[in-house]
Amino acid sequence: MLSFAMVTMVVLINVAVLAIAVLLAAVVVLVIVVVPASTVVLLMVITLASVIAVVTLSMVTPMVPLITMGMMAIVPITHSSK
Repeated sequence: MLSFAMVTMVVLINVAVLAIAVLLAAVVVLVIVVVPASTVVLLMVITLASVIAVVTLSMVTPMVPLITMGMMAIVPITHSSK
């Protein structure tokens, strides 16, 4: 069985990664909205967004089994505490 500390760490890491991804997405959206849509800027933003997406996915994908295990470990804990 996974220890509670390990599960907590995994969840925190995943939350951090998701938060970073959301922040980056928000920045990209702001850039698109604020900057006048010249084709060069637009291409740069699209490239940046795709790079961010790939990096984020490559970071998150290995964690998916950990997330699943974490969720399966957390559910019994939350149910037993009630």
